[in-house]
Amino acid sequence: MSEQPKPKVSLCMIVKDEEQLLPACLDSVKSIIDEMIIVDTGSTDSTIQIAGQFGAEIWTIPWEDDFSKARNVALEHATGDWILHLDADEQLEKQDIGQLLSIISNSQEEAYFLHIVNHNAETYGDSLIFPSLRLWRNRKEYRFSGAIHEQIGSSIVKLNPSKSLTLTPIRIHHYGYSEKIIQEKKKIDRNLKIASAEVERYPKSSFAHYNLAMEFSRMKQFDNAIKEFYLSIDCLPDQHELWVSYMFRNLATALMEGKKFKEASEILEKGLNYYPDYIDLLFQKATCHCGLNEVPHAIGLFHQCIVTPKNPKYVNLKGLSREKAHFSLGHCYLQLNRLDESVYHYKKAYELNKDFKEPLKELALIYNQIATQPS
Repeated sequence: MSEQPKPKVSLCMIVKDEEQLLPACLDSVKSIIDEMIIVDTGSTDSTIQIAGQFGAEIWTIPWEDDFSKARNVALEHATGDWILHLDADEQLEKQDIGQLLSIISNSQEEAYFLHIVNHNAETYGDSLIFPSLRLWRNRKEYRFSGAIHEQIGSSIVKLNPSKSLTLTPIRIHHYGYSEKIIQEKKKIDRNLKIASAEVERYPKSSFAHYNLAMEFSRMKQFDNAIKEFYLSIDCLPDQHELWVSYMFRNLATALMEGKKFKEASEILEKGLNYYPDYIDLLFQKATCHCGLNEVPHAIGLFHQCIVTPKNPKYVNLKGLSREKAHFSLGHCYLQLNRLDESVYHYKKAYELNKDFKEPLKELALIYNQIATQPS
């Protein structure tokens, strides 16, 4: 029996002025890609030349403030059996290439979520980790919708309601929302314009209001963000869409920025009714109890963060169930003057992440306090 040929994979991307990040992106996938379809929306740097050096098929189109429209142009030109969707500020984790090749060669499914590791270079190693639909079979019916934060899952489910969209542990590293890159590319101004237009076009769309709220949050306009989050909840048809769990998380964040801990706690309680295993919501609720000076309640929830298994379907801030929960417990026990327990949790926090230096500062203060106490 002859061996079945490897299915062909098309990389589909849209780009504009990505000369700094594009080489690393294309290099991360060149060994598994059969064709690169790159749609350029108006680059003035060397992006097109770089893409050409990697053998990409390049199409140039005008930018019309619509991400779906541009992405669908790339899909129309793809000839592979599978589509891999990346942005220029992303890189496929090289250690996971074998898993991806296995899926492509043996899969009976239609589409796969990969894990996006969203790095923030300005912190001590913080990253958000969340699933995103990035690999699917190439069918003409599968197309993106939405001018911003565009989605393709609904078109796949519509054609194959009995097929599941499958979660994988394969990782894509995303670097585009570090503060430096945001400022250089003026992403927030662009996204705010598109998100505002989507709300005007679809005023009853929960997702449109959510996207606008997120742009206001990135601009630190939290009052505007809170208003749009609540409008999103008012328009919400159900809680089954994956992004809804993020909405509770991000609304609570906006409220907590304004020290509205009681209101945030009530929102988080509602969110935990739908998503009881979402560690980020547990951590936020514990933090609200700290803000309300309800330390024993906070301690219980921080301990719950540590013992709750992380569910990969959610957006997860790295460390909440590990070093950050222990660090927060150190604070709580210190407030109660339970120094032995405080020291234990600060030490544990540092052991779990040696790049996280804050526990060492707190330990130094405690040891200094003990040393200066009269014997």
